[in-house]
Amino acid sequence: WFEKLELILRTNNLIARPHAIYNCDESGFSDETACETVIVSHETKQAYEQSGGSGKSFTTSLICGNAAGDILPPFII
Repeated sequence: WFEKLELILRTNNLIARPHAIYNCDESGFSDETACETVIVSHETKQAYEQSGGSGKSFTTSLICGNAAGDILPPFII
């Protein structure tokens, strides 16, 4: 795998250009509030669950960054 990656990076002149190598990933979030577990910091005195979603809405965020450590603004759908 690493040999193939190095070949691709060299072929495309990307070895010394980490700012030109990007990766993206997506995450989805539902407004469903039917969960029974609430995750909070151990310092929290009272844990509560906020409800009110319809369960029909879903938000997707796309996050992209490059090998130099730069992160693009998120794309929200």
